[in-house]
This record gives sequence, structure tokens and C-alpha cells, in this order.
Amino acid sequence: MSKSFIAILLLAVLTSACNQPVNVTTLPTLTPIANTINPTPSETPTPLFVTATEDLLVTATGSACAAPAPRVQIGEKVLVTVEDWDKLKLRSEAAVSANSIVMELDQYSQLKILEGPVCVYSAETDYSYWFWKVVVIPSGEIGWVAEGDYSHYFIQKY
Repeated sequence: MSKSFIAILLLAVLTSACNQPVNVTTLPTLTPIANTINPTPSETPTPLFVTATEDLLVTATGSACAAPAPRVQIGEKVLVTVEDWDKLKLRSEAAVSANSIVMELDQYSQLKILEGPVCVYSAETDYSYWFWKVVVIPSGEIGWVAEGDYSHYFIQKY
């Protein structure tokens, strides 16, 4: 086949695909997961509801969390996968601020998930992150880490 014939055929296929109607469906029902948003001592814990659509998760308040879908769960052991030049920050709270940094974690640091996830929006980066409360193995340091950003994950199961 000639290149011009293939180009015309490809153009015809793409044109017909672009003219197909798109069905918009409603989001699935929210499903509770076994964790809570951190309540104050006087409050009853509020379950964190998460539902997965293609790239979007919805929290209990109905707001969208634009972070990548969580891939880890409470109780799992994970490895830090960010490059050593871009260390993962262990934070005192689920927040993106310089004041919350407890320590920097090297690539391949081992962690165990204790709580989460909590969706946090950062005005500084204009992005949302899923944060998990973790314990650093073997030091025992406890804090919060972000699971990933719009381009990649920072931790993975092992």
C-alpha cells in the first residue's frame, strides 16, 4: 500500500471516530473504605468515602480529589520510589508546607502504612495529593507522606 493511501485511510478512521456520540454516565455509588478523616477528640469519626472513576476520586464531602488513584492500603509495607535527588518528605501532618517536614526519605526507604488516605489540596503546587500516615522501618519515626502527584507515584507496595 502506498503511504498516501494509508494516510487517507487513517484520516477517515479518525474522522469517523471523532463524530461518534459520547455517552455520559453518572458516577458510581460511593463506597466506604476502612478509615476515617482525623477527627478531633470530641467529634465522631467521619468515614472517608472514595469512589474511583477513570482518573477521578470523590471524597466524603463530594469534592473531587485530582491526585492519582491510591494504590496502597492500611497495613501494607511500601518502598519510597522517588529519585534520591528528589527525596520524599515525611511530614508531621497531611499538609504541603515547609513547616511540616520532619525528615527526608531516601529512595528505597521502607515504610508501613498506618492510616489514610487523606486528600490534601496544595495551593502552592495547585495540585491534590493522597497522604498516608506511615512508620519508617526500622527507625520507628511516624509521619505523613504523599503517595504521588500528577505525573508519578512516590511509593509502591513491596
